[in-house]
Formats: sequence, structure tokens, C-alpha cells
Amino acid sequence: MAGRRLLGAAVACLLPLLASAGLAGCGNTGGAGAAKSPAKPSEGSEEAAERAEESTQKREEQSELSRDSELLAKIEAKKREETAEAEAKKRERSAVAKAKKKEQEAHKLEAQATAKAKAREEALRKQLKQSEEEAARALAKKRAPPPKTGSSHSNKSSESGSGSGSPPVTTIAR
Repeated sequence: MAGRRLLGAAVACLLPLLASAGLAGCGNTGGAGAAKSPAKPSEGSEEAAERAEESTQKREEQSELSRDSELLAKIEAKKREETAEAEAKKRERSAVAKAKKKEQEAHKLEAQATAKAKAREEALRKQLKQSEEEAARALAKKRAPPPKTGSSHSNKSSESGSGSGSPPVTTIAR
């Protein structure tokens, strides 16, 4: 809008100037050519002014188109940038969610592994305790004196080794 006002003001200033220049150049007062000269420069100056106005208007339109296309390019670039940022944020949120899920799964697996290890450890303790108890019972059986019978004859025979018990043990010193 301001450009068109400026154009109108420029045309208003240039028109009288061109008209006066045309009249000043036609100061030739020679016979038949004198009647045609004044009409020709005024028509020429009007046409020149119109062409100048059209040319100025075309330049302004080109300038305006250039500014508009530049502005449009900036807007589109900004929109692309905002879209890219939104996509990046979306991917980041997705990655964070996946990482949290993996971390939870890892904690779950770790808890399960710990529970299994504790169960195995407890089973081994029970088994060890049972083995110790069995060993203690077996040891107690070995250490327990054989039950005494009423006859002394059986004692002597087992001491002498002639009985049906185990053979006597002989130790050799070296």
C-alpha cells in the first residue's frame, strides 16, 4: 500500500516535469511543423509517463512477489523445523518408554534369578542338614556299644576272634 502511494506521488511529480521538458523542446516555431509539435510531445510524455508508471508498477510487483516468496520459504522452513522437532521429541519419548520397559523387565528377571538362587541355596542347606544328620546317626550307631548278652562265652569268643564276628585286626609297626 505504501509503495503504491509512493508510486502515485512519483508519477505526480514526474508528469509535470516530463510535460514541461516536452514543451521546452518544442519551442521550434517553424511553419506547418509548429502546429503538430505541441500535440505530439504532450501525447508522448503521457505515454512515457504511463510506461514509466507501468514499469515502476511491474518492478514493485516483482519486488513484492520476491518478498512474498521469501516469506513463504521462511514460513515453510520454520514449519519443517517444527515438524522435525516434534518428530524428534516423539522418538525420544518412545525411546524413553522402551528403556523404562526394558529396565522393568531387567529388574523382574533379576528378582526372579535372586528368588531362584535363594530357593536353591535353601534346598542345598536342607540337603546338607539331612546329610549331616544322617552322618551323625551313622556315627552314633558305630560308637554305640554293642548290646550285651547274658552269656560271657559270647564275649570271649568275639574277643578271641574265633567267633563268627569280624576277624581280628592286626597292626604292624614299621
